Amino acid sequence: MQTQNLKVLQEYTIAFIAIYLIALPFYIYLPVTVTGYTLPTVTPLLYNLSPIISQGVRIVDPFLDNCFPSLHAA
Repeated sequence: MQTQNLKVLQEYTIAFIAIYLIALPFYIYLPVTVTGYTLPTVTPLLYNLSPIISQGVRIVDPFLDNCFPSLHAA
């Protein structure tokens, strides 16, 4: 039983690494802006809730231009 669990973990790890390696060039070479800045009628409410949230997001992505691909489905 232990061997079977290890095999599944190895497959999951390989798939996870492959997904990120495939997505990495998109993050580097195809930066996009946040939807609220692209569509004039959409406002990003998350950044207006609290200055702490806005500062936290800007620490990770100062120009708000790295949201493609989102990897939600990965």
